[in-house]
Amino acid sequence: LPAPAYTVVIGNPSVADAVIHDRNTLILTGRLHGRTNVIALDARGRVIYAQEVIVGGTMDGGVTLYRGANRTTYACGASCEATPTIGDDPERFSTLSDQGNARIQAAAQALAAADGGSAPLAGGRE
Repeated sequence: LPAPAYTVVIGNPSVADAVIHDRNTLILTGRLHGRTNVIALDARGRVIYAQEVIVGGTMDGGVTLYRGANRTTYACGASCEATPTIGDDPERFSTLSDQGNARIQAAAQALAAADGGSAPLAGGRE
């Protein structure tokens, strides 16, 4: 970041998440395909960074499976993994999204442990 950040705002937190790792490093994580914006503020609440964020991927190797009216989307390489996509079966979508959120939380905790126990900064927390 061009200056120390104290607060980060995500327009649509369903699409992306952000944490302030240190005052000059912002870590963005895509959650769902879509568009949102990210804004970082300094200690006085002035905008120091503002950018549109587009989360998406190529569908090369992608598979869409329909079970009746229920859809599940997969990203395939050597093996296939379910990839929650807007329009997928709501129950399956929620399950996969919850698992993704748990994975993000575990990564943040591992990062905090590696940094000597300090949690990543987010939302203006010190």
